[in-house]
Amino acid sequence: MALAAVMAYGCGTSHGSDASTGDCPSPTPTGCMGWGPGDRCESVSALCVAGAWECDSSCSTPTTCADGPIACYADLGEGCCGENVESVCSFPITVCPAGSIRGAECTAMAPECEGTGPCDALAEAECIGDPTCAPVYDDFCCPSCIPIGACADCTRIAMYRCAPIAEACEADICGTVEPAHCAGSAATCEGAVPTTGNRCSEPGCTVAFEPGCLEGCEVECVPVTAEICTEECDGVQPDCPDDSVPERDGFCFTGRCIAASACIPPDVPTAPPAP
Repeated sequence: MALAAVMAYGCGTSHGSDASTGDCPSPTPTGCMGWGPGDRCESVSALCVAGAWECDSSCSTPTTCADGPIACYADLGEGCCGENVESVCSFPITVCPAGSIRGAECTAMAPECEGTGPCDALAEAECIGDPTCAPVYDDFCCPSCIPIGACADCTRIAMYRCAPIAEACEADICGTVEPAHCAGSAATCEGAVPTTGNRCSEPGCTVAFEPGCLEGCEVECVPVTAEICTEECDGVQPDCPDDSVPERDGFCFTGRCIAASACIPPDVPTAPPAP
């Protein structure tokens, strides 16, 4: 009998977490804080120990997380992201608040993913030739649009989307706009040099090269014009390698090859193939 009493007492004192009033006075204290799973500071029940309440408040929720702030954007659905949203610290990690997603989860940015207009389906050359539209460029090796925050050791400036000229040239949007396109003309490409993906170091420029040359080819950067993808002749097309198409001058083929991205409408805003 004495052994049973000792065991009952031992069990009661080892747990000591009975939050019922028991031998402790009412009411039960609230606002107690303690460390929970994952070192998270959270609300805990008061402890009734030897007839007295113990309400620990030794921890507090930290205001900063070790991983720092992260890029969060309003979730408009199906990967469409809106304005930037401030991330929050949910100790021990930083998270995006409800209604937002991480930048890495964005597949397109508003307003282009909120609907389509007459400019959206145009290829780069067509966009330049339309007085109501203008190309918006991005460096697909280190994009400012999508995917956000991923950079590679290269440069590949190509059209991200074709936008209404007022939006592209007057609004604050992600990407880069060639000033000449806002004035209704082509880029000059002065000082532009070839980079990856058959593109050049300046927006609105594409490489131009003779097909069939493997090494020591003369490659130059030329402006993407409204006519560079259009021909009316029955001439023989040059055999251009992958990721390139024959250059035209509005009448016939020039005999050179240019970046395919200048002539193909972007179905979705994704990066060209990796070099």
